[in-house]
This record gives sequence, C-alpha cells and structure tokens, in this order.
Amino acid sequence: MYKNFTAFTCRAYPCILPKFLKIMKLTIVLWVAALMQVSASTYAQKINLSVKNAPLTEVLNSISEQSGYSFLYNSRMLKNAKPVNLNIANESINEVLDKCFNNQPLTYVINGNTVVITQKTFAAVIPPLSPVVVKPVIVVTGLVTDSKGQALPGVSVKLQGTTVGVTTNTDGKFSLNLPDDNGTLIFSFIGYVSQEIPVKGKTVINVTLQDKPSALNEVVVIGYGTQQKKDLVSAVSTVKGDDIQNLPVATPQSLIQGRAAGIQVVQNSGAPGSAVTVRIRGTTSINAGNDPLYIIDGVPVESGSLSSINLSGSQTSALAGLDADDIESMDILKDAGALAIYGSRAANGVVLITTKHGKKGVTSYNFNYYTGLQSDDKSRRIKLMNSQQAIDLIQEGRANALVDGGVTSLYGFLLPAPDGTVANTDWQAALFRTAPISNYEMSIRGGENKLTFAISGSYLDQQGIIIASGFKRGSGRVNLDYAASSKLKFGTNLSFSRYNNQRVSTDDGQTSIIQVALKKSPSLPIYNPDGTYYQGDVSGFINPVAYANKVQYTDQVSSFIGNIYGEYTIIPGLTLRSTFGVDYASVLDELFQPSDAVRNGTASGQDFTSSVDNWIAETTLNYKRDIGKHHFTALAGYSQQERSIFNIST
Repeated sequence: MYKNFTAFTCRAYPCILPKFLKIMKLTIVLWVAALMQVSASTYAQKINLSVKNAPLTEVLNSISEQSGYSFLYNSRMLKNAKPVNLNIANESINEVLDKCFNNQPLTYVINGNTVVITQKTFAAVIPPLSPVVVKPVIVVTGLVTDSKGQALPGVSVKLQGTTVGVTTNTDGKFSLNLPDDNGTLIFSFIGYVSQEIPVKGKTVINVTLQDKPSALNEVVVIGYGTQQKKDLVSAVSTVKGDDIQNLPVATPQSLIQGRAAGIQVVQNSGAPGSAVTVRIRGTTSINAGNDPLYIIDGVPVESGSLSSINLSGSQTSALAGLDADDIESMDILKDAGALAIYGSRAANGVVLITTKHGKKGVTSYNFNYYTGLQSDDKSRRIKLMNSQQAIDLIQEGRANALVDGGVTSLYGFLLPAPDGTVANTDWQAALFRTAPISNYEMSIRGGENKLTFAISGSYLDQQGIIIASGFKRGSGRVNLDYAASSKLKFGTNLSFSRYNNQRVSTDDGQTSIIQVALKKSPSLPIYNPDGTYYQGDVSGFINPVAYANKVQYTDQVSSFIGNIYGEYTIIPGLTLRSTFGVDYASVLDELFQPSDAVRNGTASGQDFTSSVDNWIAETTLNYKRDIGKHHFTALAGYSQQERSIFNIST
C-alpha cells in the first residue's frame, strides 16, 4: 500500500521557513502592543459618578465597574465610614478617590490595578506642658517627753492619713518634712496615751505624753468587795460594759462568749430568748446543775429556765429580762477561791454582774437604737427531693415491694391527683423567714451634791427566723446612791422587766415542725383550694405550717430584782455594810392546741403558773489598810437567804 505526500526540500532553492517565522514574530508583537494600548486606555479612562448619601461600599463598586480597578479592604473598617455625596464627570481615579475619602476615617494606596484601603492614623495631640510648681517642704521639729520631763526615744511621729513619719532619737527629738501645714501629727508610744496635734503653720512642736493607766490597776469585783487586778491571787476574768454595748443579744450570758478566757459558752438554740449554756469549771455533776451562780448587784438570781412546759427543745433563760445596755461589768470568778465567799453555791463558778450607776457632774441623756434582719443560711439547708423525684422514688418502691406482695414505703399508696397535678412544696422554705430585730434604750445618768442616779428603760422586739416565733421584752431600772455624810451613805438598785416569748414546737417528736419538714412529702400542699390548711396527709404527719401558726405556745415572765444597802465607815479603813435584796419572778406558761391544728384532732391545752421568791440579807465588816508596799484586807460577815417556789399546773 502506498501513501502520497508532498515534501519540501531546500537543496537548490532558498528555504521559505525562516521567512514565515519572521512574519509570525512580527504579528505577535503587534498583538501585544495592541492589547497594552487597550489595557492602558481601560485604566486611564475617566469616571462619571453622581451619588447622594450613598454607602461607601456602593460607591467603590461603581468606581470598580467604570475603572476596572479592584479594591482590597476589611469589611469591618467600612462600618464606621460616612455616607458619600459625589457629583463628578470625566475625572481620574485619583481625583475621585480623594473626594470619596475626604472626611473619612479611611485612606487608600494604589498598587498597580489594585486599590488598598486602610485605617487612617492620627497623630496624638500632646498638650503643652505646664510649668511644674515645686511646693516648698515644711520642716517640723520638736521634743517628746513624759510627764516627768524625761526625753522619750522611739516615739512614733506620723502624719495622719499618710505613711510619712519618723521616730524620736535617743534625746527624744524629731525632724519631719511635710508637704504642707494643714495636716495633723500623731504621737504614739507603748504605755502612753496617744496625742493628735494639728500643725497649723507651726514649725516646732513639743509634746508631753501621759502615762496610760495600766490594766493591772483596774478594779475587779470579787464578791463582798473589790480589788485591783495586780493584787489578785485567784482566776478572774472581766468583761467591760464598753465592749458589749449595742450588741443584738437577748440574754447577758451571750455577752461572755469569746470575751473571757477559759469560759465555755454554747448557744443551745437560735430561738429568741433561749437559754445559753455557760461552763466555767466544766461539767461537775451528772444529776445536779452545772450552771454558775449569777449575782446582780449583790443579789443571787435565778439562772435556769422558769418554764415548766417544754415542747420547743430550748428553754427560756431566766436572765432574759436583764438589758445588756445596763451592764457596767461582768466579773467571772473561775477558781475554788469563790467557795470561800459563797460556799457550795459557787462550785460551778460565779458571775458577778454590776449595773451602771450615775456619776457626779453633767447629767447625760442617751438614746440607743438598732434594727436589723435575721435569716438562716439557705446554702446550709438540707437538700431534699422535689415532688416529681419523690413520686418517682415511691413508684419505684411500689414496684419493688409488689414483688413480695406488699407496699413498704410510707407514701407507697399515694398517687398524684386524678387530673395529674401535684403540689411541689418546699417545707423548709415555708417554715423559715427573714425576721427583723429592733431594740430601743433610753437612759438618764448623772449626779450632783450628795445624790447620784441612773434611770433607764428599754424595749426589745425580736422575731424568730421560724414562723410564729418571737421574743418581746420591756425593762426599767433605777439606781440611786446618796452620801448622807462623809461616813454614812446608802442607796438602792431596782429593776423591773417583763418578757413574752412566743415559741414553736421544735423538740424531738411527731409535732416537731423541723423534723416533719424534712420527712413530709413535697407533693402535698400547704393549703386547700379554699385557703384553709391542708390536713389530708393520711400518713400521720402534721402540716408544720398549720401547726406553727395555730398552736399558741407562750411563756410570759414578770420579774423584779432589787436591793437596798447602808454603809458606815467606823474608822478609816473599817467599813460596816448591810444589804437586803429580793429576786421575784412570776411565770405564766400557756399551751393551747385547737382541733384543726392536726388531722382529726381534738382541742387541748396546758397552763402553768408559778412564782419564785428569793430574798437575802447580809451584813459585812470590811477592813483595808496599806502600810508601805503592803496591802492588808480582812472580811467578816453574816448572810441569810431564803428561796420559795409556788406553782399550779392544769
């Protein structure tokens, strides 16, 4: 098979291929030149644009369509761009962009056929520096001495409210640079009373520091007399009245807590007016009491509870009638030395309470008031199931119990209501509340010539954090001292109080509203649809909210504590003193439970009435004599006390 083809040879004739290639090269060059001319004309063409309040992005798109330029930018930058107003014709890209970005927070850079838009950078405007005014430094010098004129080295001299300060040198001198003369210098040294002295332009300040009275010179009550702390050989702790003023407590025992070393004070309950356990010498008896002996202005008083009906789990303190603002000091006799004065009554220690008396001079009028709110710590409440969780657990218990042919859960036979709705009751939230407390106290104290007096009255209203509980107390006090002559004086201390304690049942048992709140099903409601209390719990648990509000459980105590004394100085140092004191309390305890307080209940009640009479007569002969550094004391006395109780319970 043969194929036909044509062949070109270059033997005798010139070759036409090189000429053809030259023609092709020339054609390509011409095409490239033409394209470059078209491109140049495209990017160099004029722009026509007319817009009003147009977004910058739309303007840039129009410019790109007409010019062929591409724009490169971050879209977030254009959010702060202002609307554009343009009316241009046959202008270059640079002219258009200059007008477009005028008064804009943006600028541009042209790179080839790409326009890059960036944020403008503003040069910080630095205000001209004001001339620095150098204030002159004030130099204060001085000398610090004691009451005897001796120089005191190491005294702290400090500008009040700053860290500027120095200490005196070995000669008691100091030099301190101050920024101005408007400050106050504080001079302080251990064992001396601090002083504050305004500078007020002074450049030399000399100071004399006075000795601070030593705590060892404080007078302490030790039974039938007083002694300085430095002369004591027994264990005595003292709580001063200034440390316990305006504290929100209803019983004076609470004031000892944390203020007397070695004394154990336990708050048995958070109920208002509840008793406080005080242990001075530990637990000394199993059957007998362990409370200390309390003596108010020389009169032994009842310290336990005066209530006979006990459903609250906490008894009311017999000392709840004493206003804490009337207390001048509390001295606690801790060791066996108290037995030599008070006998076996002091086996558990002694708490001596001295009330405030008037002082000669200007009469003072005082009114103290405080109010506040009390609440439990909600984060410490017991975490319990809600209604749905409780029902699921009951259903699971029923399913497991039916295998053995019985129902073991207390609520195992209870199902939701026919319409499928159940309550979701938080019994703890229903019982606890935010409760207010308020206290009002007014006093008049003073004296002139031979008579000093102190008259005070107070009212305390404290609601408990459990509903329907509260404590109210009113009290009054009169203290009089009269110096008939330089040798004879007599006086009296009288106090009256009455308190009413509304309590709720929190004791252990089926009527304890706290225990029931932790056991009762949350699927049961507090109220019926008609507003009455729900009492349909067939398990036997009470409705704790209904029980707390309907059961009347009150403790009302009226008390009187007073004494009268006479004191005669036979010879210097030898004093004869006779006193007669009375402690009387009338108690009315009432408990009434209406029939609708519990399911299928019947009305019931208790009543307890009692009176406590306690009188004491004492005569003492006290001798004191100082010879040089030696101090002699001697005491002889006679005491007679009688206590009687009368009560009726129905």
